Amino acid sequence: MHPQSAYAVAAVVHNVSKSHPKFTEIMNQQFWHSCCYTRPSAATTEALQAMSIDKMVGYLSLWGALLLHRSERDTWKWIAQFLNMPTFDRHCPEMLLAVLEITGDALHAAYGNTYHSLIQTIWQDLLQHPSVQPVPSHVQNRVKILRHSLTLP
Repeated sequence: MHPQSAYAVAAVVHNVSKSHPKFTEIMNQQFWHSCCYTRPSAATTEALQAMSIDKMVGYLSLWGALLLHRSERDTWKWIAQFLNMPTFDRHCPEMLLAVLEITGDALHAAYGNTYHSLIQTIWQDLLQHPSVQPVPSHVQNRVKILRHSLTLP
């Protein structure tokens, strides 16, 4: 799935789920089976190695959009769980960024300065942590753009 189509697909899934509540459970199970990072407590280094980064970014973009359709609170909770995973490696910032790029505007509107602090913490602490080094330059650049967008009037 291309990350740019994630929000549109999530809107369709969300609307189908309204009419068929069991569909949400089926979708969750499929996501949890297909991409362990949609359920941070189940993420392992072995699972990451078994899947391509691009595929996981696509899954996580859609997952973030689906969470956002549920509520900002569910999205915030997932981010907290993700940041507290026991297994954190150099690909995790890209996984997190896939969700933040989809959900960032809504989270910033809902949480304001708290969201801004989260992005600053990710920039200052997470991207500098030895377990995620070296962070790919494209990820660093995308986080810089995210940080910069928060400082604009």
